[in-house]
Amino acid sequence: EPELRSLHIAVPVPVLPFRVGHTMALNAAGTYSNAKQQEVKPTWSVDEALATIAANGMLVAKQAGIIRVTASFGGQSTSEDIEVLPAIVESIQVIRDNPQSQSRVGDKIKFSATGIFSDKQEAKNYAVDWKVVDADNRISADAKISTDGELQASKAGVYQIIAEKDHLSATQTITIDPVGLNS
Repeated sequence: EPELRSLHIAVPVPVLPFRVGHTMALNAAGTYSNAKQQEVKPTWSVDEALATIAANGMLVAKQAGIIRVTASFGGQSTSEDIEVLPAIVESIQVIRDNPQSQSRVGDKIKFSATGIFSDKQEAKNYAVDWKVVDADNRISADAKISTDGELQASKAGVYQIIAEKDHLSATQTITIDPVGLNS
């Protein structure tokens, strides 16, 4: 029976930086006295203030910094340090402040943006650049949106509200009814 000589943690090369809230699948392999390598199922450990790790090697980062992951199996133990960067905004949501109200020509309709971070935290009233486009996807001449997300239309129609920040964007469609239309 070959003896376990050493243990190695396989850390995947991330496509994107590893950030707070992200997950990473780790594996471990043992090298035996017959020079063969074989995947093993070690006992994983990590500083639980910084991250959690499941029995299957799924690592979830909770704080930015250097996380030391340890794998133990067959009397052997090895560690790897993994750098975790702070959480960043990965998506934006556009929210209408009063979605139940009817929208008519001339009404002032408030929108806000929420930034969703990699750790699923949310930043309400996230600062974005606003624009409004018409049904032909052109910047609307009939509806304007202020820098703080207040829309006002001078003509009935369907408009797309667009919030943009860095490489992220989100949209919401709104129908503006003519003045005098009852609900």
